[in-house]
Parts: sequence; C-alpha cells; structure tokens
Amino acid sequence: MRMLPCRSLPVRNSSKLVGQILVTFFVTMSSVFAGAPADLLVDAARRENRGDIERLLKTTDVNAQTESGETALMTASHEGSLPIVQLLVNKKADVNLTNQYGTTAL
Repeated sequence: MRMLPCRSLPVRNSSKLVGQILVTFFVTMSSVFAGAPADLLVDAARRENRGDIERLLKTTDVNAQTESGETALMTASHEGSLPIVQLLVNKKADVNLTNQYGTTAL
C-alpha cells in the first residue's frame, strides 16, 4: 500500500479517507485474529496441556479450525496423545473434519 504524506491530503476528502483507512484496518485485524482461538487450542493440544484446553473450550468451539483447517483433535491424534484425544472426543470433537490436505484426525 502506498503511503501519502499528510500534507498532500485534500481537506475536503480527509474524513472519507480516514473512514476507508479505519475499515481497511479493522478488516485486516479481523482476518489476522480470526484463527487465533483455533491456533491457541491446537497449540494447547500440541503441548498436551489439559488445563489450557479446558479453559479454551469455555469460549472456543471444540471443532475450531486454523487457517489450514487443523483442529486440536487432529493435532492430538497426530502427536499420539490419547488422553487429549479422549478429552476432545468427549467434548464432541468431530473426527471426520478435514484440513486443507484432506487429512482427518483418524
């Protein structure tokens, strides 16, 4: 994105420009943080941190997927963490979800 020096902005259009900048900023930030809960849940599964997983599941869907489609269940399964797999399945994790490569937790 090309940045313009403030002194070159016309005064009559500055409020419209500011509005466009704010919308662009919020859309960008929304897309950056959209995967954050899923990323945190997958990370907790990777670390086999049951406490973090249970805390995150209070506000995060057990089937939340990262940008690449990975779920906490996929991660726990691929890591061979049976206790975490059992926890997530008991919380109704979907064993049939696929990531961007078509891989499931099974």
